[in-house]
Amino acid sequence: MSIASADEFIIPTKDNVNQGNLLKKKDDLSMVEIPVPEPTAGHVPVQVKCTGEGVTRLQVGDRVAIETGRYHLCPDVIFKFTPPHDGQLAKYITHPARWLHRIPACISYGEGALLEPLSVAIAAIDRVGVKFGKSLLITGSGPIGLVVIAVAKAAGVYPIGITDVNESEHCNEVRALFGGEGVEYSLEYTGIESSFRTAIMATRDAGTCCLVGMGKNDQIIPVNNFAT
Repeated sequence: MSIASADEFIIPTKDNVNQGNLLKKKDDLSMVEIPVPEPTAGHVPVQVKCTGEGVTRLQVGDRVAIETGRYHLCPDVIFKFTPPHDGQLAKYITHPARWLHRIPACISYGEGALLEPLSVAIAAIDRVGVKFGKSLLITGSGPIGLVVIAVAKAAGVYPIGITDVNESEHCNEVRALFGGEGVEYSLEYTGIESSFRTAIMATRDAGTCCLVGMGKNDQIIPVNNFAT
């Protein structure tokens, strides 16, 4: 194991206090003590303060951005915030080195935090193939949805519309904003049924509607409209 000198970093040991946020239920968030994790082979703590065996791509002191991998394709999905796995809102955590990406000095921590939603936005824009001069609807105005606007504008997509979560459908109003025929491309980021339905119904015939957000597995959607 490689570690930094004591005057550069405080290397956590089992004697250090590691605190993390625990959400037991709605409106019940508390700070609790959890064990200090030790990096196993191929894992590193974040920010990198020590590395496990076999880690050569990263060095102690590197600032990194975390990528959880192509987890949507994994048959044995592990979410860091789903029991029995601790989440990442803690003082000390470990993570597989292959899913850590070094942040250059020109990028701040705040900008680094946007790399994950930025990667989602770029991947979605690329997947649906929306291009310069084409219309786009984004359902879901959270962090990822807002980054999608920036990416789409940079790609010359126009016009662009965005909606937030609403239990009522506003398909006709949205279609009217795009000349009545509907939008050419739509990206759904909430995973919520009402927003998904809005994205489908606001998309013109022969248009492209892509579900990006992960919601309930079973939802009632207009399949015929989605297919056309």
